[in-house]
Amino acid sequence: MDDKKIRFLGTGDFHSDKQLVKAIQNYVDLKNIDFVLFVGDLSDKNNDFADMFGIFKGKPIFMVPGNHETKSKLKKLEEHYGVHLVGNHPVQVHKDLVIFGTNYLSIGPYGLPEEEIFENLLQNYAAIEKIKCKIQLSHLPPAETEIGEASPFFPMIGGSVAVREFLENFKPDLTLCGHIHESSGLEEIVNKTKLVNVGRTFKVFEFDPKTSKIETVEE
Repeated sequence: MDDKKIRFLGTGDFHSDKQLVKAIQNYVDLKNIDFVLFVGDLSDKNNDFADMFGIFKGKPIFMVPGNHETKSKLKKLEEHYGVHLVGNHPVQVHKDLVIFGTNYLSIGPYGLPEEEIFENLLQNYAAIEKIKCKIQLSHLPPAETEIGEASPFFPMIGGSVAVREFLENFKPDLTLCGHIHESSGLEEIVNKTKLVNVGRTFKVFEFDPKTSKIETVEE
């Protein structure tokens, strides 16, 4: 059982867009997906969560908030849609694979200083550092990257210094981010970490327990 490959979907920034949900239904064989990773900004409304997450019914959903998630929205997602917020509570989905992140952002109504976000990432990482393969979820991309600097409103809209500093000091195997719609789908390497912007799009990945590696799957 431990040798079985694990396939998962990374996505985010739905912003109540039913067309994006429909595209996932059309292009991804969800029967083969073991769990979903969501990088925030699910909805611009208060009553369409079922429309957005209905296609993932029965699948574990691991998430970090975006700047469009209020505390009341997050509570509803946890209580009624089985969403697990991995910030402060990393999830080990295999003995060699863990998902972690932070529930805090430097933007939005509950924004915190970058220094506090970095400290929160350190605390969460300390609990999982011995696990072989690590997936980090972050709504904001790291600063000083193509993905983080793609907005026409840069530097007003850009990446996180805390996430960049974290990647410079530690090397999670895969970091999924969103927020910057202009770099949707873009991939790059930051200090040996594969960084992928899954906002406004979706990608399927596969973890091979025999090699402890994660590869992108072409559906």
